[in-house]
Amino acid sequence: MPFEPTEEQKVILRYDGANHARILAGPGTGKSTTLVVLLTELVKKNDKISVRMLTFTRATTAELAQKFSDHGLEIPLPSTIHSFAISILLRNPGTGGFPEPLRIADDWEYKNIVAPMLADRIDVTETFLKKLVQELASNWQSLEEHPNPEVDDAIRAKFLGAWYEHREIFGYTLLAELPYALRNALNEHDGLKGCNFDLLLVDEYQDLNACDLEAVRLLGEKHNCKIVGTGDDDQSIYSFRNAAPEGIRRFLDDYVGAIEFDLSISLRCSRRIISWANHLILGDPDRPVGRGVLTPRKGSAEGETALLSFADGTAEACGKSSYTKL
Repeated sequence: MPFEPTEEQKVILRYDGANHARILAGPGTGKSTTLVVLLTELVKKNDKISVRMLTFTRATTAELAQKFSDHGLEIPLPSTIHSFAISILLRNPGTGGFPEPLRIADDWEYKNIVAPMLADRIDVTETFLKKLVQELASNWQSLEEHPNPEVDDAIRAKFLGAWYEHREIFGYTLLAELPYALRNALNEHDGLKGCNFDLLLVDEYQDLNACDLEAVRLLGEKHNCKIVGTGDDDQSIYSFRNAAPEGIRRFLDDYVGAIEFDLSISLRCSRRIISWANHLILGDPDRPVGRGVLTPRKGSAEGETALLSFADGTAEACGKSSYTKL
């Protein structure tokens, strides 16, 4: 089916990559297709332009990779922030602050070797060890200390000592550490190989945490790369990974001179769904004043909405619900 851009999309497709840019795009507004078409047009106009695209999940990466293929787009495929971090750190040995060669402990190794040995080394249960590792990961992600009140300072210090000792002996790195290692490498070293892009598109920008945001900012600052942050601050769902939706809200302050674009016409959702979604969205007291809301496209169906109620967690897991039409 040929791509017929809306007026909002046409404005974005005129972007030339000369400035940083923010694209606020609600659900069903055609964000992914618009980005792929934009990249296609930029490459057509300048075949020497260097472009990379980062996504948040592997599922989104696969979806966008397929769209790259469908449009014959010959640039590096999209990658997650973690895989991007691996690619940069591997090209710049000695900059990541972890045992080398870089090796990620997989689920089996972590469950059967790393966790049992660490728990035994500091004399805690594996359940308690999980709290210590989660606290460490939270510190990496937020760039702040978030001490768990259940953890004694002496146990925390013992854990950190044992963990650094253990990883040096077995030569592994945890997946959650990679963006933090990339951020540190960018902060402490100039001229890292593999970072010389003209344009970096970052999808689902609202789900980046403070560490991710800092790494992206340093890429733009140190390598003269233009950043395009795309996403929707009304849809941030990764609070468990310390997502910082305020990052996309303050984008215009972080990147002075950035251009702003909006995609607000949903091509997917019916009118009633959009109405209820806006009702919830406008309940956010921190939402920027004057920010537009999602609107249905002309001629969209009225649609149907309903409230699903579950007696308890087991009923929800089994899909047994009561249905109330709204």
